Amino acid sequence: MADVPFDSIEAVNMEGDKYYYFPHIYCYFDFGGEPYEKKWFAEKIDQDHGHPYFKKIADYDEVVRNNPKEGALYFG
Repeated sequence: MADVPFDSIEAVNMEGDKYYYFPHIYCYFDFGGEPYEKKWFAEKIDQDHGHPYFKKIADYDEVVRNNPKEGALYFG
């Protein structure tokens, strides 16, 4: 998961296109070449009404700091 500040959003195309029919969000890449102010790992929690939410597990930077430089990221 990642946080994109509202001020970093330039435009939103609600229509999508012929390849990806969901909305397109166009952002400024203000954070080290990325649009994300903060990245994090989350667990998807399903709810009875059909709309899941995502519970934060760990900050991305913390997981990277605690893993070897090569290979997949692991946390537990």
